[in-house]
Amino acid sequence: AQYNIIDLILTHLKLFFDNLSIQYIKMIKKILYRAFYKKRSLNLDARFWIQKILLKKQSRSRLRRDLVISLNS
Repeated sequence: AQYNIIDLILTHLKLFFDNLSIQYIKMIKKILYRAFYKKRSLNLDARFWIQKILLKKQSRSRLRRDLVISLNS
């Protein structure tokens, strides 16, 4: 009788640990996704906006320089 109860407990524990490991793996995947993929996409967005701002600054400074050169001529 004890042997059957131990088998019963072990089979339920095996199912429990299987479910626990699946949930653990899902959690790790979510954490890694949020840590790396989201940051990478946010960095790409930030790079885009920074480049856009720098290009606007450069174009403004060129326009001002050209205007000053044309006024001095």
